[in-house]
Amino acid sequence: MEAAAVKVIFSPTSLTGGTWAVTGTPGALAIAPLMYDHCTLIGDYMRDTIHCPPYEGDNYVGLSCNKNLRSLKQDRYWQQWHMYLQKGDFVFKGEMGMTDRIRWVEINRSLAFSNVAGSSSVLGEAVVFGDEAVARIEVETPHLRLDPNFQSDFGRTQAAAWYGILGFGAVWNVADDGKAKIIRIDST
Repeated sequence: MEAAAVKVIFSPTSLTGGTWAVTGTPGALAIAPLMYDHCTLIGDYMRDTIHCPPYEGDNYVGLSCNKNLRSLKQDRYWQQWHMYLQKGDFVFKGEMGMTDRIRWVEINRSLAFSNVAGSSSVLGEAVVFGDEAVARIEVETPHLRLDPNFQSDFGRTQAAAWYGILGFGAVWNVADDGKAKIIRIDST
């Protein structure tokens, strides 16, 4: 999925506020790291402005590089996952904690979420999304394939692999109320 498919962008421009852009390009240089107060603004925007349904229960999901999560974990309002999950609830793989109804998952892969957002030296890339944010198309359903004569060594070595052709993308690539389901945290 292309970054330009996400039209709503938040850039932290102070310790408690930021700039919104709805064109697919960041509207300001982020001069503050991601903080709890920014997460409350993002959660409010998702609930009250674009009316995005929560992903799971009453919560949204945030995917972020470790630079942003490092600054969030230093906030006194940060909740570790064992403090808010109940018996029978599940933990997302890589889930670090929660801020104001956003469950944060660390993505430690720089090709997916870089520790540098635009020209900012204090912010990394992140997204927050609700339900119905991304669609998947299966051209060929994932299935197991076996190659019994791998590298033609008379059957001594065999190989197995999952194979499938899939496509993913934002359901709506607009910033309209009721359609936008993803907010990108980024900087110019």
